[in-house]
Amino acid sequence: MNINYIDDSPEGVARKEIIENLLPKQTIISRILEPSIEKRLFHILEKCVREELEIYKSYPKRTYKSVEEAKEMTKDFNPGHPKTCFMGKAFKSNYNVTDSELYEYRKAIGTIPHPVWGKCTLLEIWGADHIKDHRKMVLGAFKYAVGINKNCPTITMHVNPLFQNSKSGVYDITDEEKEDQEYRELLMAKALFYGVNEPKKRKK
Repeated sequence: MNINYIDDSPEGVARKEIIENLLPKQTIISRILEPSIEKRLFHILEKCVREELEIYKSYPKRTYKSVEEAKEMTKDFNPGHPKTCFMGKAFKSNYNVTDSELYEYRKAIGTIPHPVWGKCTLLEIWGADHIKDHRKMVLGAFKYAVGINKNCPTITMHVNPLFQNSKSGVYDITDEEKEDQEYRELLMAKALFYGVNEPKKRKK
């Protein structure tokens, strides 16, 4: 909770003016750190995405058995939605409950704690951040990874995936889905709590 202390005295007005002139109009992070990361690390991050994509491509998925089934999956492919993103298309469940194989996959690949997308792999973040403005590239990467296309498009990085910034994407879920997800998470938390701390039964 933020509290605004109002001081209309001459000293208070002068202090407010000093603060307004002192604080930068553009954050230090966006002015110095972000451009530095883009210049020095983006090509390395692109290599990381490409390497994970090859592992994702070779992973024995249980969600489809033929190229025709894979083509059907592209129709609603959306990296910004937990059900239809890269992992949602490759593992049995990735919405309210995490597939144990997905857990092991992320553990082996390595994850980044992202404020928007959560603790997930670089491929997941890259896809979700780039699908809006670079849909052809992201969709092409997915088609390559599921065996539809033989060639992979050039993977490029345009959004800093290491922390949230002005270019970061947002979850593409409805208010109803968000409410349902929060409710299920609450039920899961209660189940975990009472599973460990089971209420004592009343003696007869």
